[in-house]
This record gives sequence, structure tokens and C-alpha cells, in this order.
Amino acid sequence: MASLKETKDRISTVRNTLKTTSAMKLVASAKLRKVTALAGNMRMYEERLHAILGSLLASLPEAMQGEGPDSGTSGASVPGGTGMSLAQARPLHKVAVVAYSSNSSLCGAFNSNIIKTTTQVIQSFRD
Repeated sequence: MASLKETKDRISTVRNTLKTTSAMKLVASAKLRKVTALAGNMRMYEERLHAILGSLLASLPEAMQGEGPDSGTSGASVPGGTGMSLAQARPLHKVAVVAYSSNSSLCGAFNSNIIKTTTQVIQSFRD
């Protein structure tokens, strides 16, 4: 059977662990609120991007059927009045590769996979 001192030490240890856990919960909830607010702020951009891509995709079947600038209708032409259809194959001159990784802790494997995939994509464009 445990002595009185060992029991008091155990109670003290449990209380300290409870305090630490409670502090960790507060930090996690603050981080969650911050990320939720950031995601909410991005909603406007997501909706606008969705509308732009939706209108482009809606016009692609017309361009693929030959109803582009050559047939007299606007179709899916490149902005700026170049008369080039978005569905038309064009020579590739420049490519921009944008890679996103995480700066959070414990994301080493995730970041490693991002770097590896980005390197492969860049190499495929160089070949």
C-alpha cells in the first residue's frame, strides 16, 4: 500500500498534468479560431475564382467544336483580343511552378514529398 507522501505526490502530479492539458486546450482552441477566421476570409476569393473558372469551362465546349474566333463567334478566346482559343494547343514557352509547403512543426514528411514532386515536375518540363 502506498504511503501518505506517495499519494500526495501522485495527486500533485495529476493536478499539474491537468493544468498543462487545460493550457494546451486553450492554445489549440485559439489556433482553431484563427485558422477558421482565415478560411472564412478566403471564401470571397474562392467564390470569385470558382465563377471565373466556371465561365471558362462553360465556354470550352464551344471552342472545341470550332465555334471560336475563326467562325465569327467569340467562344473561349484569350482576353485582350488576340483571337486565340483557350482550347487550342499552343507552343509552350515559359512555365511557372508554384509549390506550397507547410511551416508547421511535424510536417517534415509532407514538405519532403512536396519538394520531391516539385523537383520531378520541374525536371519533366526541362526534358
